[in-house]
Amino acid sequence: MNPIARTLLTLSLPIVMVFAIALALLVIALDLLALPFVLLARKSPSDQRPPERNASVVVLNWNGVDFLRELMPSLRVAVERCP
Repeated sequence: MNPIARTLLTLSLPIVMVFAIALALLVIALDLLALPFVLLARKSPSDQRPPERNASVVVLNWNGVDFLRELMPSLRVAVERCP
């Protein structure tokens, strides 16, 4: 790279940095200004029972056959007791 191009590039770096910081501050300000509208538009989920009582039980296992043999009967009993 020739010395003139290197000098121009070195002189332009602070200008680019100032524009990058200004853009970041603008994005942060826009985000903070939009926050009240987002909070007002957000709806809280309704606290109601699900229409069905179906569920699935997933048991993750990896190299634990002994643990499965020991713990599956208690899981089966717990599932049968649940209405």
